[in-house]
Amino acid sequence: MEKIISYTVDDIAVDPESITEAINKACCGRHVHHRVVGVCQIEDRIYFALLPLDENETARPYILVTVDDTSHDGFVSMLNTRWASGFDVVGTITAYDTVMALFAKPAGKK
Repeated sequence: MEKIISYTVDDIAVDPESITEAINKACCGRHVHHRVVGVCQIEDRIYFALLPLDENETARPYILVTVDDTSHDGFVSMLNTRWASGFDVVGTITAYDTVMALFAKPAGKK
């Protein structure tokens, strides 16, 4: 069954580590594992869309990373570096003056 979990910008700005833990718990808890297929930000609310994993998919943990360089070149460079290490970008969030990206870690890495 698909899931939608949401948080406010304040939640993420105050404690991004707790939000990351909650996303990972929602994806890897219980009997059915999920993956985040999208991140949507509408005003001060962030929505994470989750779908169940196919039987041949492996659960992957997620991490929120602060984007230090939001210029075109800086962001593309960060994506390329993360991709080279096996990470997949899921989406970005803007929490006041901070931009964060949600990445799926490579399978098998905590």
